[in-house]
Amino acid sequence: MNLNPNKWSCMPTSLSNVIGMPVLDFIEKIGHDGSSFPYPGSDRRRGFCMEECLDVLSDLGYAATPILFDPWAIQAEGEPGFRLYEDGFQRVRHHMNNSDGVLVGVLDDRGHCVSWFEGLIHDPRGCGRVYPAHEMGANGFEPHTFYKIQRVR
Repeated sequence: MNLNPNKWSCMPTSLSNVIGMPVLDFIEKIGHDGSSFPYPGSDRRRGFCMEECLDVLSDLGYAATPILFDPWAIQAEGEPGFRLYEDGFQRVRHHMNNSDGVLVGVLDDRGHCVSWFEGLIHDPRGCGRVYPAHEMGANGFEPHTFYKIQRVR
């Protein structure tokens, strides 16, 4: 398993783990290492966004389908939307049971991404902790989206 080469690379690291590619090769295909400070007056790094990672996956012959934990229905009249499911995790779990992917969410009030493969979560931070899905909350990770990764060519 790839581990983060730095603290802002969990997204490309998690995706590279799912497709079995060295993380530095994946980052090279993105075209930058995420380390720049593009926001004036801020100490925030550029990091990575899912869209640029999706471009790399597509170029490598993979598709990623986002499955939201808390989807909202859009309505033409009345309130702008409403929750479709009381327990979004059960619906997402159906997709997780049948495919590999990444989970994007929040860990300790910061964005974070982990791999989902071989039926377990693989966290690319530090020592590369591996744990079952039902322990996400106990590990402080709150997922928002599961990206189901599938080989298309």
